[in-house]
Amino acid sequence: WKEVGLLPILKQAHNDGKNLSGLSAGANCWFRWFGTDSYVTPEDSIDPQKFKEKFAVIQNSDYLLDMAICPHYTNGHDCQAAAFHYQMEKQGIFEKCQPVYGVDENAALVFVDGKFSKVITSDKSACAYTIRFEKDYSFGSSTPKKDTIIRTLLEPIERIMPANSNVFPRQSFRDY
Repeated sequence: WKEVGLLPILKQAHNDGKNLSGLSAGANCWFRWFGTDSYVTPEDSIDPQKFKEKFAVIQNSDYLLDMAICPHYTNGHDCQAAAFHYQMEKQGIFEKCQPVYGVDENAALVFVDGKFSKVITSDKSACAYTIRFEKDYSFGSSTPKKDTIIRTLLEPIERIMPANSNVFPRQSFRDY
């Protein structure tokens, strides 16, 4: 969308109050920071440590929402979530950017005037979260005794189930 000159058109549409959307990597383009497993090879995905190291959190220079997102956040397991947390902490992004969102497959965040409004899902198990990172300091110490990731379920959730339940079975959108 940048290379073909859509950015000014998208920004104008946003300023005019038009609805903008994107799935997966398409959601990443709206956020200042985003998580991606695009650099993870199939071999890397077998080893959780390699997955964490190859997973990337990238800063987007042209964004509409000064926030961070990780699509496919739990993906049926917490490997992607753990890698996102690891890279966000390693790069110091938790201190630079709030709010931070994790969005499962088949879930979408709705923002109105740049503020979170609701979650829409097409799968009863799909969720979205806000993610915070906290350092727990002992009284009088400059060294944290532990680091804590706090993940909070976002609400309200609006479930949109298609009339034909076979349209969105509990599989990834990538399977279509």
